[in-house]
Amino acid sequence: VYNDFSAFGGVGQYVIGTFVANSSSNSFTLIPSAGGSVQLNAISVRDLGGPNKIWLGGSDTSWGTAANWSPSGAPISDQSVIFNNLSTANLATMLDASHIVGTLSLSNAPSAVSIGSDGNTLTINAGLNLFGAGDNLTINDPVVLGGFQTWTNNGAVTVNAPISGSAGLTIAGTGIMTITQPATYLYKTAISGGTLVLSGSGSIAGGKFAVGGGATFDVSAESPNFALAGRDLSNISSGAIINGANDCTSGSLSLTYDGANPCFIQTNGAMTISSATVVNINIPGGSLSAGSHTLIAAATTGNAGQVTVADSLPSVVL
Repeated sequence: VYNDFSAFGGVGQYVIGTFVANSSSNSFTLIPSAGGSVQLNAISVRDLGGPNKIWLGGSDTSWGTAANWSPSGAPISDQSVIFNNLSTANLATMLDASHIVGTLSLSNAPSAVSIGSDGNTLTINAGLNLFGAGDNLTINDPVVLGGFQTWTNNGAVTVNAPISGSAGLTIAGTGIMTITQPATYLYKTAISGGTLVLSGSGSIAGGKFAVGGGATFDVSAESPNFALAGRDLSNISSGAIINGANDCTSGSLSLTYDGANPCFIQTNGAMTISSATVVNINIPGGSLSAGSHTLIAAATTGNAGQVTVADSLPSVVL
């Protein structure tokens, strides 16, 4: 559970990383972002099922072939899977059966990696990582989120199959993630960095969306146009970008406003609001100076955008 609007900040449960227990005592350091603070009340440790499995691909494309992996043997439930510089062959992989992994990672893989499509299910319990800017992953089999998790993407991820699960998803990093089929996982989608693209039939059914400053929620290729439809769209910090036409005439805009910079920047199309749109404004400083304030700005250069009102201005809740 993430606490959107509270002086206490992001209260909730988070996956903070993985480590190899290579001694009787292990330690880590948790460092907050500049100007922030963090309090860790409890920590739980989960066994990810032994050594990571590194794809070699020496025999064929099947995840079920023992010789394709190091250490030898197909991944067992909740083991983490890595494609890296050792992954030199057969990168158009096939699951052969449904698999459950801890984390799925690419670390400077020599070429693009794909998974499926053979109709099997890939359950990801602890997140996805693309560490290199050149890393490229396409998932063509259905994905199940086995828990609340972060996908840190510094390359390119495309999911051409449904995403489901009783969980929420955070997108981080600097890369582009594209969803082309319906995603029905139940909880919040947070885009803290990079770009999330909804393309074609790509959609997200969850009730909340949050976009970080400088991050982009790109709905320009979604068909039909993205509609908030009674859900909530919020910015994590100022300068969150919405790209493409979108219908926010029903639902709520939950805006965190620093008193000076727009919460959202609309590019390449129009954001449409109406009298039925509920606008909630959170002011971290606790007060707002007299005068006019721009909460949602339309880009005027490059991919110019618009903010339009369907009937009359919505009410604002401070």
